[in-house]
Order: sequence, then structure tokens, then C-alpha cells
Amino acid sequence: MTTIRCVLRAASAVLLAAMLLTAAPARAARRGARKVLDVNTATVAELSAVPGMGPKLAAAIADSRDRDGPFEFPAQLTRVKGVGPIKAPRLAKYLSFPAAGEGPGEGLDPWQPGTARPTKPIDLNLAHAGELAALPGLGWALAYRMVAERERDGPFRTLEDLYYVPGITRELIESWRAYLYVEGRP
Repeated sequence: MTTIRCVLRAASAVLLAAMLLTAAPARAARRGARKVLDVNTATVAELSAVPGMGPKLAAAIADSRDRDGPFEFPAQLTRVKGVGPIKAPRLAKYLSFPAAGEGPGEGLDPWQPGTARPTKPIDLNLAHAGELAALPGLGWALAYRMVAERERDGPFRTLEDLYYVPGITRELIESWRAYLYVEGRP
């Protein structure tokens, strides 16, 4: 009985190794050739092939593109239900945008410890995600959420309007009062 088990284990190990060896080149070829699609012209079927995007999300992106106009930069992906500030950059690796590098925070490095924070207040309605991410207690995720909220609902009237952005608390808003203002009111 133990001899049969050993033979079966050895046979299954050989079969598994053979399957992995035949699948490895195909996997490497898929991994090496990343296809970049134009988000404003790709079909739902093409968008569905993007890693991390299924058919429902692809249809939602196409609907948003048709309803709200073309996507100019990657941060605008957050206007689609199901795409947040974490998923948008992951999808954007496989998509091309007409104004890439010109959108909020695009092409800017996040704040690093040891570099200067803003020395004068920033207008909340004009700031891009890169400027917002440099504020204390505010990372890229919150910065993209703030920009997405502003693009979706229009300009902020007061700093208290930031309460509508998920993840922002009263303490954070109080800590940003020295760095942010709205419509010329520091």
C-alpha cells in the first residue's frame, strides 16, 4: 500500500512539473507584453481584458465616457462607480489618456519626509492632488478623493465641505486650516 502511494505521489509530481513547464512560457509572454488601450476609444470587450477590470466595470467606464465625456487624465477614472483612488492608478497602467501628465497630481512625486511642506496657503478649489498630498496627515488616497469630490460636485464653498469626502475628520480639517483656503479666504 505504501509503495502505491509513493508511486502516485511521484507520478503526480511529474505531471505537475510538466504542466508548470508548459504554462510558464505562455505566462511570461502575457506578462511581458502589456497592451495599452486608449480609454476613450476602446470597446467594452477590449476594456474587459484589462487586468483588474471585469465586464461590468468595463461597461461602467464606457457608460461614464459616453454620458460625462471623455477621460482626460487618470484621476477622472474615480468618477466611475467601483473605481476608487487605489484602483484608478492600477487600471491607468493599461490605459492611455489624451492629457496624460497634465491631470491633478500626474507626474508629481509624493511628499517625502525631509522635503518642505507648503509655506503659504493653497486654494482648495485650484490645488491638484500632488499639492494636497504634501499636507500633514493627507496622503495620495485622500488627495485623489478630494479632487474627485470637487470634480463630481463642483467647487468647495468652505473647508467644512470636506466632511463629505470619506476618511476626512474634524481633526484633519483643523490641522489643514493653516495650509488651505477656499475662494480667496485664507
